[in-house]
Amino acid sequence: MIQKKTIPLLDRSSALPDMPLRVFHFRQPNDVLHVHNFHELVLVRRGSGTHLTEAGTFPIRRGNIFLIRPGIMHTYCNVNGLEIANLLFVPEELHLPLGELAETEGYNRLFPPLTRIRKQPPEGSGLLLPESRMRRIEELVGAMLLEQQHRAPGWKYFVRLHFMTLLGLICRTCPEEPEASKDEYERLSRVVDHIESHYTKPVALETLAAIGGCSKCTLIRMFRRAFDNTPVGYLIAFRLERSREMVEKSTLPISEIALRNGFSDSNYFTKLFHRRYGKSPRDYRKLNPAAADR
Repeated sequence: MIQKKTIPLLDRSSALPDMPLRVFHFRQPNDVLHVHNFHELVLVRRGSGTHLTEAGTFPIRRGNIFLIRPGIMHTYCNVNGLEIANLLFVPEELHLPLGELAETEGYNRLFPPLTRIRKQPPEGSGLLLPESRMRRIEELVGAMLLEQQHRAPGWKYFVRLHFMTLLGLICRTCPEEPEASKDEYERLSRVVDHIESHYTKPVALETLAAIGGCSKCTLIRMFRRAFDNTPVGYLIAFRLERSREMVEKSTLPISEIALRNGFSDSNYFTKLFHRRYGKSPRDYRKLNPAAADR
């Protein structure tokens, strides 16, 4: 448990200068203990780490989403390539009808009552989003970032609109099956760590099953329950996301990017990329003039 002491305060006047809602996307380092006077919704996009709060210690990885209320001390440690999207907001100033979501399970996980019953999950544990929902949430975060960056007329309206949609989708997320046991979580963690460390090389399902200490069928079932995806599907999605970053930030030829990220056939890579992001790699690169002009 975190010991109370004098800690840094992140103030809303500096963190939210333009409107009571702001989104950041960055790589999270090991952090210092801090507290803030606004709400912070955290979406884990990739990597892993440990989130420490007054309520306990929580391992986090892609798909985890949780809310930190004002006045709650928290920090991160044991981070390994941890990338998060931070959505900072002041609910009472946004005047959002959050109460209309109160009957959803996700709302009660993110905004638990201050008076708790024993069986309620601890504050800070949050939700684990299935991969299909995760991708939609990331699209909304990206749309918010673009509005925030370009500030076209009406941008504040659209930032609020995307945020309301994002909250609605999160609150409607609820587990349809029992949560994974500690043993299952550890098995999945070993397999996912192997995938993310060896994604540039061929990865056989048999190898992943051996790492997870289970049969191929059991591994597929665990992945579907945790990520709404198969192990191979998770691998391809991870390769595509790494490829997208290289397309956006580098001037490497598309064929070279495909090879560096485990795709031996550049035509197949282009087909998968278009299916995932709605554009070919070359057309996607044109959306980032800074990279295209280098």
